[in-house]
Amino acid sequence: MATTFPKETPAKLQRSILERWLSGKHMKLVEQYLKNAEECRALARAGLPEHRRAIEEVAQTWEKLAADRRKQLERSQNAAAPNTG
Repeated sequence: MATTFPKETPAKLQRSILERWLSGKHMKLVEQYLKNAEECRALARAGLPEHRRAIEEVAQTWEKLAADRRKQLERSQNAAAPNTG
C-alpha cells in the first residue's frame, strides 16, 4: 500500500511547516521567559526592599528576551512567507 501525501504547493507546505514550528516549542520559549519575569516580580514583592530593584531589573530582562524572541520568530515567519507581490 502506497503512502499518500497532501497535494500542497511547495510554498503552502513550507508555510504549514513553519506555522507548526512557530506554534510549537519555539513559542514556548517566549512563554517561559514571561513566566520567569512573573516569578521574579513575585520574589521582588516578597523580598527585602533593598533587593527589589535588582530583582525587578532581572524581570525586565526576561521580558526583553521574550520580546526579542517573538520578533525573531515573526521575522522568520515573514521571510518564509511566499511573496505574492
